Parts: sequence; structure tokens; C-alpha cells
Amino acid sequence: MLSYANFDRPADAINDLLSLSETIDFRNTAVAFHGYAGEKATAATLDAVINAGFPCMCTEFTEQKEIDLFEEHAVSWLSLLSLDELRALSKI
Repeated sequence: MLSYANFDRPADAINDLLSLSETIDFRNTAVAFHGYAGEKATAATLDAVINAGFPCMCTEFTEQKEIDLFEEHAVSWLSLLSLDELRALSKI
């Protein structure tokens, strides 16, 4: 439905999502985001958005530690990397 390139402004994201929730059923819609804002900012925004009741999914990331962050938050993620690139991230 929508995607945030930099998931680093929790209050703004929640305001966006609350205004959209009048027309979008978030029981069947996830908020997509990219992990480019850095681990700390992304984690803070994930906490706020998930606690506000909006499911999230990461659609782009670059580092292994981000996978750990997503798993800790029970956030779905996908990667467009090749299998060799994924294997190089060591944990997969």
C-alpha cells in the first residue's frame, strides 16, 4: 500500500497512518519500509508504529543486523539479494 524509504520519524508515520486508517483497513494491510534510516531510528519507529497497531514489513535492507532487528520485532522482511549475497550475510 505504501512504503517509507527512511523509517525514522515515528510521530509523523503514526499521524500518516491514522489519517489513512479512515479509508484503509490495516487488519489486511501492512506498512512497508526500508531499513536505510539506521538501526536505532528504525527500531524506535518500528516500536512506535507496531505499538500503535499497524503491522509492518521491511522491503529493503542491507545488513545482517537488520534481519536480527526485524526478527526481534516479529516483522516480516524480504530481500532482493541473490542466494550467494544472502549466504554472505553469514547467518542465512
